[in-house]
Amino acid sequence: MPIVLQIEDNALNRRLVERVAARWDGVTLVSATTGRQGLYLAAELRPDLVLLDIGLPDVGGAEVLDTLRRRAESANTPIVVITANTGQAIAQRLQSRGATALLSKPLDLRAFDELVGGLLGL
Repeated sequence: MPIVLQIEDNALNRRLVERVAARWDGVTLVSATTGRQGLYLAAELRPDLVLLDIGLPDVGGAEVLDTLRRRAESANTPIVVITANTGQAIAQRLQSRGATALLSKPLDLRAFDELVGGLLGL
């Protein structure tokens, strides 16, 4: 059963992803509200996919991305960055740091569903 870890501090954004994820048959969605909690859960759960907000209240999302890429257990885990700030320079910087894909807020639910479905083989 695939595990998706969502690291997002905004309750409305978390609930939106939870509603979409409810349609993913056999997928477990786990949510973290801070970067530290997300890093802990990533080490414990070894998710098949990470959905990462950049604007976290404690540890910045870019730092979380760097840490996940340095860890052997998550070095190859797909990481989809979801952010309101999607300028070309930021997108290139995050992808050079190891982001698998970048999605902008507000989420295009169809594109989000297709991307996650493809990454998880749904």
